[in-house]
Amino acid sequence: MMKSFFAIAGLFFLAAGLSAQPAPRPLPAELVERLRLMHGFSAGDCEALRATGGVTRFQDEDFSSLMLPDKPLARSLMADLKALSATILVEALYVIPVEKGLPAKADFRLSLYNTLHKIDTMKGLQYWSASGQRMQTMFNDAYVIAGPKSSAPLPNPVAREIPSQKTIYVFQDDARFGKNTYTADYRYNAGRFWVSMKNLTRMYYGIIPMVSPEKLRLDMIILPGDDYLIFYCCMSADVFTLFGMEKQALPSFSNRINALFTWFLENMREI
Repeated sequence: MMKSFFAIAGLFFLAAGLSAQPAPRPLPAELVERLRLMHGFSAGDCEALRATGGVTRFQDEDFSSLMLPDKPLARSLMADLKALSATILVEALYVIPVEKGLPAKADFRLSLYNTLHKIDTMKGLQYWSASGQRMQTMFNDAYVIAGPKSSAPLPNPVAREIPSQKTIYVFQDDARFGKNTYTADYRYNAGRFWVSMKNLTRMYYGIIPMVSPEKLRLDMIILPGDDYLIFYCCMSADVFTLFGMEKQALPSFSNRINALFTWFLENMREI
């Protein structure tokens, strides 16, 4: 099943392993037109989807809309982000063509769910740093833990059936923002997957405090179609200050999302 999925998706990488950013994956014009009619994508978004398979958008604290095409989920996420008082917001949306009917299959959806739990494979994940102009390690280490005060690594959870809601705790040694603990809330409804991670510890840039506890979110949402998957990812934070580095920071956040998308695809290949 997975071989069929990746043959149709046409997933190619610039280099082996998790160090690569996703190569452009042009989408068929017919699929993009269907997406436009179904979800109301703008002409600019459709052009980007046809050319590269993805769209990215940056916003500040005045954001009033999201690229997420599922309107009920978008309203719920928007309310969460407003409650967070997010001052920066980076979104990315990717479309992955798949075999027709595949997203409706129970075993395929279970594979997707378990892939999103492969936390320890984030160790060594790399991304392109816009500020450093080179590939950099994103996480020196990453694993599941028992609770917010725990430090011992646990195996990645493996489900035999998909629950409607589950929370786990995650430790990440971020090369840029230090050692941090997160909650990761998993929600599933009608084939839609939503993973929301929130920091429980204060995050630092070197010795400078950047983000207070519970003021950074990473949301990954997967929406199935008949012959495609939409992978939406949003990084948002109420940041103390970027010290004038906004122009460098926002592309780096976007590149981090690209790296997480690569992580997702690479793990799907290994199932």
